[in-house]
Amino acid sequence: MHSEGNISMNIHPRATRQILMIGAFLALIVSSLPAVEPAKPGPWNPEGIDPFEFTDQFGKTIKNDDLKGKPWIVGFVFTRCLGPCPTVSLKMKEIRDMTGVKTVTVTVDPDFDTQEILARYATNFIGLKEDDPDPWLFLRGDKDQTYRLIKDSFLLPVEEMKGNNRKPGWEVLHSTAIVLVNSENQIVAKFNAQKDEEVAKLRRILQEKDPFPPPPEGDKTPPEDVLKLPGGGSLKLGRSPNSDEEDESEVEVKEQDPPPTATPEQTSEAEGSDIPAWALKLPAVNATLNGAAAVLLILGYLLIKLGKRDAHRNVMLAAFGMSILFLACYLVYHYHVPSKRFEGSVGLKLIYYPILLSHVLLAVTVPFLAGRTIFRAFRQDWTGHKRIARITYPIWIYVSVTGVIIYLMLYQLPLA
Repeated sequence: MHSEGNISMNIHPRATRQILMIGAFLALIVSSLPAVEPAKPGPWNPEGIDPFEFTDQFGKTIKNDDLKGKPWIVGFVFTRCLGPCPTVSLKMKEIRDMTGVKTVTVTVDPDFDTQEILARYATNFIGLKEDDPDPWLFLRGDKDQTYRLIKDSFLLPVEEMKGNNRKPGWEVLHSTAIVLVNSENQIVAKFNAQKDEEVAKLRRILQEKDPFPPPPEGDKTPPEDVLKLPGGGSLKLGRSPNSDEEDESEVEVKEQDPPPTATPEQTSEAEGSDIPAWALKLPAVNATLNGAAAVLLILGYLLIKLGKRDAHRNVMLAAFGMSILFLACYLVYHYHVPSKRFEGSVGLKLIYYPILLSHVLLAVTVPFLAGRTIFRAFRQDWTGHKRIARITYPIWIYVSVTGVIIYLMLYQLPLA
């Protein structure tokens, strides 16, 4: 029978080496993460947004000077939109709820979006309350002034569709950007609402986790905006060199082209991400780690049934390392990107959310249960080890397998 000292000599050194190897690997991952580069000044006018005079959903006149004093964000949508407008509005609501930032929406369809329609949109779709001390402003103005402001000040594309290309819900093609404006009404950055990583970047800036972008220098020429249409056509959207010149936007669409459809690529901007490439790959990495942990857990179970205790121990320690590495990658990813909403059908949601809820609740217990199980094995408390393993094992393997299922449903299903 081994003494306590023999246990220490025979078991602990080998386990310690494996744990140290896992720790060294984690340290290597963390140390290799690139530092966040400071934002560079943008191409917008350093004198700020051109003067405007719009009306909000309450009938109050809002001028650009009324928004000075603190940073604010602005997006451009229209209420009968069947494209990405709901996404833009919901992402803005998410940012507003999390940061309290001053929020402004400007309609690109002011002929249809009356004050009353904007008020209903704000109440019914966004869920705004009339007694909000700092209300989200939904603004409308003269269409020509609005389009000139969007193109000349915000340097964003916008175009009213005409002829055969004008279909219900697609009356206007426009940018999906959420624009950040500083307290002096200078535009400092824009973020594509259809890219979670860019929305997360904006959130971190407003939460003061990332530096606030510097004021613009105004000495750069922004890239030409071209919105692709089906059938090989395109929508070329230029901007006036200055506000005194007539807009030079033009539509280049083949006559036989079908009307625009609800593909996000048609209205989203082809912008690079501010998030490093490695962060965008972490969901797939996390799923791989979960899958590897599940395979190792099954292998470990088979090994102990065959009486191969040493091999069982090594495999289970490797599974524990995979789970710890997954946890580290998961935390790093969600520091950069907020939770992705599941976009599947109602039927799929009835499957997805119970799996997600059970996965999250049980995942919290895995580090403690697995750690306790391994500790009892180190102590050679085999009775206690077996007793807690009967609880740990099914929970651990369930969490690992459902982690892969959640990834597949959230990122790989065509309807997700």
